[in-house]
Amino acid sequence: MSVTATSVACRTQISTLRVRESYIRERFGVSEYQRWLSQAGEPLRSALLAPDPADGWVPLDRLIELCELAEREFGTGGDQLILAMGRYSAHHTGGVWRSMFERGVGVHQFMAIAAGIWHRHYDCGRVVTGEANGDTAEVTILGMPRPSRAHCLSVRGWLEGVFSFNPSSHVIIHEVSCRASGDEACRMTLTWQPVTNTA
Repeated sequence: MSVTATSVACRTQISTLRVRESYIRERFGVSEYQRWLSQAGEPLRSALLAPDPADGWVPLDRLIELCELAEREFGTGGDQLILAMGRYSAHHTGGVWRSMFERGVGVHQFMAIAAGIWHRHYDCGRVVTGEANGDTAEVTILGMPRPSRAHCLSVRGWLEGVFSFNPSSHVIIHEVSCRASGDEACRMTLTWQPVTNTA
């Protein structure tokens, strides 16, 4: 993978970088984190070393470079590290999701909530869901200025992390298409089954 310029107007919250930065430190140690940071381009390095912006927004390209650099330096193939960082970011606020699911929020309801909070994390694009049947949903990322494989994987990893807190349903996420691979749209399917208590 390589960093693809998106748009100066397309931004993400610095917290999306900070939580992945924390993952790298915790998983690989401070010395490896420092080595990794030395390999970063100046824009990413500056974003991570500088105080957080007052409004919290940084170019989305910084998140993409962080993910791609982490995968290149620490990954073992298959983009699994980007997915793992996405799951970690969900676990960072796991109490929120656990509480929501324990109150009976279902998968479709949660995806409606996720669509509603998208712009708290990104100031471009949107996510929409469509129901194929009662236990399947299609998730489409729309309106991003340019395709980014790292961004799609980050979203998928976050969803996997969130749904790991759902005590009543086992959710499996499959990628259907990705604009970065030449497809028309970035789509995933969510399929779930009730969790049966065998105790």
